[in-house]
Amino acid sequence: MAGEHIVIAEDDEGSRLLLSAFLEQGGYEVRVASNGLQALQLVRERLPNMVITDVNMPEMNGLELIRRLRSHHKMARIPVIMLSALTAPPQVLAGYAEGADDYVGKPVDLTVLGAKISALLTRSAGDRAPEGAGKVVLVQHAKGGVGATTLLVNLACLLEPLSVTGVGILDLKMGFGDVSRMLGVHNRLTLADLALQPVETVDDALFSKFVTEFTTGIHVVSGTERPEHAELVNVPAVQMAISRLQERYQYVLIDAPAAYDERAMAALDVADLVCVVTASTNLSLQSTADLLKLLRRLDINRARQVLILNHNRPDVSELNAAEVLGERLDLKVAYTPAFLTSGDEAKPLAATEPDSEALEMLGEFAAGLADRLARSASRASRQQALPRTGLPLKD
Repeated sequence: MAGEHIVIAEDDEGSRLLLSAFLEQGGYEVRVASNGLQALQLVRERLPNMVITDVNMPEMNGLELIRRLRSHHKMARIPVIMLSALTAPPQVLAGYAEGADDYVGKPVDLTVLGAKISALLTRSAGDRAPEGAGKVVLVQHAKGGVGATTLLVNLACLLEPLSVTGVGILDLKMGFGDVSRMLGVHNRLTLADLALQPVETVDDALFSKFVTEFTTGIHVVSGTERPEHAELVNVPAVQMAISRLQERYQYVLIDAPAAYDERAMAALDVADLVCVVTASTNLSLQSTADLLKLLRRLDINRARQVLILNHNRPDVSELNAAEVLGERLDLKVAYTPAFLTSGDEAKPLAATEPDSEALEMLGEFAAGLADRLARSASRASRQQALPRTGLPLKD
C-alpha cells in the first residue's frame, strides 16, 4: 500500500539504509531511528501506519518498544514487524508475547518482508470501523454513586426494541462493575481472559465465548470478575472487544470508570457520544465540572457530549447545576426509588416495566438517540474539516 508511513528502528546503519531504500523504492514514506527510544519519539510526534523494529538495540530494545506501543491507547493498533537474527522458538514467541504482529529473521529477505508489510497494512486498514458499524455510547462519570451504571442498564433495555441488531454492553469497571449484577448474568470469560489470546486467533466464534446474553437483544462483555485481575486487561483487548461488538450490534454501550487510564482512553477515542452523568450534590457537580474541562482538553467537542443530571436520592439539592457546571444540562432524570430496588433484584425497571412513568425522560432520550448520533457525526465532520495544529502524543 504505497504512500503509507513506516518507522524503522534499527541500530545497524547498513541495515537501516538498506531497509529505508527498499521501502522508499516501494513508495512508502520512511522515518528511521537507531534505537527504540528514538523510534518511540518519532511515533509520538506522528503516528505511523507501521513500525519495523530490530530486537537488540541500545537504550531501548525492540521488545520494550513494542511493550510501550501496546500500552498506549493511540499507539496500540499500530502493526509491528520484528527483525532479528534470534530465530529460536522461545525468542520468536517472546516477540509475539509482547504484541508483535509478525517476525522476520535476519538476514532479511526483502521480498518476504515486502509481502508481510503489504499483508499487515491491508489487515490494519480492515480493522478500522467500517461504514455501518455500531455506534459507541460511553457512559462516564466523575464521582461514584451517581447512578451511571443504573442509567446505562436501563438505557440498554429501552434501546433493545428500537435496534435492528440489538445492544452490546462493555463493562470497563475492572473488578467492581455492577452491569452483570444488575442484569443477573455471570460472565465466565472476561477481558482479562481475552487479553491472553493472540489477536490473530480471535475470530467471531472465539469472541462469542466472552459474550454473555441477558436477552436475545442485549449481550454483555465484562472487564474482570476480580479486582486483582484488572492489571491483566490491556489496551488491545479493550479495542478488540469494542470492534467486535460494533460488528454485531447497532449500539455499543460502555460503562466507563471514573478514573482515566489508557483503557478508558481507548474507549473514549472511538466513542460517538459521551454521556456524562452527574448528581445534584456540590461535590459531584464540582467533580463533573473538572471532567468537562478535561474532555475539552482532550478535544471531545460538545456535539459529542450529553450532560445528564440524575436525581438518584430523595433529598434533591436546590443547587443550580448548570451554573456550577458552566454548561447547560441535556437531560434530567427524576428520583425514582424503583430504579434502585429493581437493580438490587437484578430486574432492570426498563426490562420489567418499560412503560413506567419513571422512564419517560430516559425513554425519550433512547427514542431520539439515532437522530442525536447522526447530528453529532455531522457536526464532528464539520469540525474535523477546520484547519488544526497537530500536537505530539504524550504518555
